[in-house]
Amino acid sequence: MGFCRCLLKFVMVAFDVPDMTRLRLALVTVLLASSAATVGGAALGVSPASAKTTPPPAYQPQPDRRSITIGLQNRQLRDTEVSTIATNYSVVVFTKFHANWDATLVQADTRRLKALNPNLKVYGYISTKFWFDANNWGLTINPAWFLTDQTGALIPKVDDGTGRTDARYIDVSNPDYRTWILNVATTWMGAAPFDGIRFDAADPIADYGQHDIATWNSLLTPDKITAYNNGITDLLTRANSLLPSVLYNGISPSDIRGPGRDLFQLDFTDGAMNEHFCINGDGSRADLLADVTIMQQYPTKSLQERAGVDPTVIGLPSTNLLARMCLGVFLMGWQPGSTHFNFGAGYDNLQLTQQPAEVNLTLGNPISAMVQSGAMLDRRFEHGTAVVNTGTVDATVTMPTSSVEFRDGVRKSVWRRGSQYTVHPGDAVFFLDASYIGAG
Repeated sequence: MGFCRCLLKFVMVAFDVPDMTRLRLALVTVLLASSAATVGGAALGVSPASAKTTPPPAYQPQPDRRSITIGLQNRQLRDTEVSTIATNYSVVVFTKFHANWDATLVQADTRRLKALNPNLKVYGYISTKFWFDANNWGLTINPAWFLTDQTGALIPKVDDGTGRTDARYIDVSNPDYRTWILNVATTWMGAAPFDGIRFDAADPIADYGQHDIATWNSLLTPDKITAYNNGITDLLTRANSLLPSVLYNGISPSDIRGPGRDLFQLDFTDGAMNEHFCINGDGSRADLLADVTIMQQYPTKSLQERAGVDPTVIGLPSTNLLARMCLGVFLMGWQPGSTHFNFGAGYDNLQLTQQPAEVNLTLGNPISAMVQSGAMLDRRFEHGTAVVNTGTVDATVTMPTSSVEFRDGVRKSVWRRGSQYTVHPGDAVFFLDASYIGAG
C-alpha cells in the first residue's frame, strides 16, 4: 500500500493531475492494493476466511487401538503376514502352539516382526498352571514339579469334562519350579526382542464357582490350596520385577473368577487379557458396561480386549453386526496407548482380514468420556463420533453436528445437524465430522 501511495503522488505531481482525477486514481490504487492483499494473502500474513484443510483419509491403519493373539498350528508367519501385523497392530501375543509349539521359531518370528516395526510390543507365552507334552522348548521339566492329589496321583488338565493325558497341572506352590520357569523366561528375553511374557491360566483355584471349589477341595487340602494360590501371586510378582512387561490371562467374566474377575492381579502385573470381551463364544452378550468400566478404571494398564466369537456358531451377517457393536463398545472405554481391540474367530491368520472395517476409521483420539443415555452410548473423538445401542429396540439420536456415516468400509449418507438417526438394537454407528462431507 505504501508503494501505491508513492506512485500516486509521483504521477499527480509530475503531470499536474486535476483534483477530480486525483480522486479517481486514489480509488483505483486502493482497489489494486486490496486485490494484492487477497491474492498474496499468505505472503502478507492474511489468511482467507474460506481456506479449508484436507482431512486425513477416512480409512487408514490404526495400530494404536489394535492387538492380536496369533497362533498358527503348523508353521511360522509368512512374510506378508509379518508385514500386515507390523503395520496394523501395536501388540502381538503368541499362543502356546504357534509354529509347532517351537520356542525357537516363535523367537524367530519375533525378530522378524520387530525388524519391521521396533515399536511393536511382542509377548511370548507361558502357562501359569499347565505343562503340555507338546512344548518344544529344548529342555525338560522336572516331573517332581507336577501337581498331585491327596492320593499322590497326577492331576490332569480337564477339557470338556475329560482329563487329558498330554497336559497336566504344575505345582506352582513349589519354589524350585517358580525359579526355573522365571529363568526360562529371562533366557527367552535374551534370545529374541520380546517385550514381555503373557502368563496364561493365571486364575487362582478354589476361590469361586461352586463346581470348581468342590473339585479342588476333593483333590487338595485347604493348606495346599492356599500355598498354590500364593505361588501364583509370587510367580507373577517376581516375573514383573524381572521382565520388561507381564500380562496375565485373565479378566474374562466367568464363574471361577467371581464378581471381581481377578482384577486384583493387576496390582502386581502390567496388564491382562480379556478373551471374552463384549460377547461370549456363542454370540451372547457379556456385561458391556462392566468391560467399559474396567478400561476406565485402569487407564494405564495394558488391557487386550478380544471379542472371541465363532462365526460358525452364530452365522453371518450376525458376525458383522456383533463386530460393529463390540468395536463401538471398545471405543467407549478406549484408552489410547493402553487398551487394544481384536475381533477373533480363533487365533489363525483369518483374524488379519475378518475385522470390522471401522477398526481403521480415522476417528482420532477421544476428546470426551463416554456419555450414556439409557441404552445409548456415545463418545466424541477428534474427527468424529461413535454411537452404540445396547438396548433391544430401535433408538434415535439427534445429530449434534453435520457428519458423514461410514459403515462396513463404505462411505454412506451425510447427516445434517439436527437430523434424526435411527440406531438398531445391538448395533453401532460411526460418523466422521463435517470436514469429510466434501472429501473423497
